[in-house]
Amino acid sequence: MGRKSPIMAVKSAGSPADGPFLSKEIEVCSPSFRPDLTLFDKTTADGLIEMVGNGSLKAQFETQVTRRTAVITSGRSQIEIAFDKGSIVSGKKSAPLTEVELELKQGSETDLYDLAMMLAEELPLWLDFVSKGERGFHIVTGKAPAPVKAEPIHFNRQATLDDAVWSVVSNTLAHFVANWGAFRETEHPEAVHQMRVALRRMRTGLAMFKPEISCPELDVLLGDAKRIASELGPARGCDAFREYVEKGPLAHLNPPASGETLMASVEDRRVAGYKQAREVIESRVTTLFVLRVQSFLARRAWLSAPPSTNLRVKAKVFARDALDKLTARVRKRGKGLAGDSDEARHKLRIALKNLRYGAEFFGGLFNRRRRIRSYVKKFPYSRIYSAPIRRLQRKAVPERIAGGT
Repeated sequence: MGRKSPIMAVKSAGSPADGPFLSKEIEVCSPSFRPDLTLFDKTTADGLIEMVGNGSLKAQFETQVTRRTAVITSGRSQIEIAFDKGSIVSGKKSAPLTEVELELKQGSETDLYDLAMMLAEELPLWLDFVSKGERGFHIVTGKAPAPVKAEPIHFNRQATLDDAVWSVVSNTLAHFVANWGAFRETEHPEAVHQMRVALRRMRTGLAMFKPEISCPELDVLLGDAKRIASELGPARGCDAFREYVEKGPLAHLNPPASGETLMASVEDRRVAGYKQAREVIESRVTTLFVLRVQSFLARRAWLSAPPSTNLRVKAKVFARDALDKLTARVRKRGKGLAGDSDEARHKLRIALKNLRYGAEFFGGLFNRRRRIRSYVKKFPYSRIYSAPIRRLQRKAVPERIAGGT
């Protein structure tokens, strides 16, 4: 609420398909500082009243900020830039707040992201996707943000290749940045893992689209996503190794005498790995990467592909062919696995992961959601180093995904 002219607002995050930058907000003028939900439109009011029930609304926290705003012209667009400095207060608990917020008032999203990239190049700024409201409730509850897994992608029956590019890239970007809060505040091992998974999913999607879309930006984004994921690798590797050892040799009734020395060495490497991961997430490079991906989406840059590219082809047709290619690659790399080198096994593991992500992206297009869930749940890539190749070949069956109608 504003102090001079009260405004009552309801805010919520956008859907994963919209990407991480779009939020939803409904505002209404209020005659007093006492919240009256009936001032909203009927649909919104009914939903809020159902959530609140018979209880009354009580203030949980307050944002005490000094805000300075200016509207500037960027390209052909009008953009409001707001500078907030203050704190979020709940009783005796508080957290400092310093933000620069950009809001498109009129014009093109492309101009908005161009301005954001220019500011990120010139000033020590970094992105934050935890809202003031979320921070306030974290203070009230004492709970930090939790790691987030990927949300499913929902396509309508008429979805095209154009729609598929938008949905997959925006979904994977949202998955990546949704884990920043948990990583920054808790260093939860799952947060690092999910960030790397999100980047692998993005690379898988971009690589699937690349044969069909001649767009140089795809290669740039692929390279950037790979570099960032590699920088997060040491932290994730130490977490995975520590978990394996703690649940394996150290869980034995007679653990090896050298166990403590080993774990001390792993912890030193883990601390160094997390230091590197923090530097990567807070770096200008990663901020610009996220903004470039969002700009890529806002411009629908793939539409600049040569006229021979059929972006209106049904997403289902594209997905069937792409999944068949991924399955063929798995089968090719799986032949003679028992005698192959570790490098060959690793390549098969990557191919299996790509097939899994492809199945998760597009499985819903084939009206076989139950089979897809079962297929993905039982996916054997994590056991590739011990599973017989016969089992791998039996489970990587393309007809279960792409053969139906």
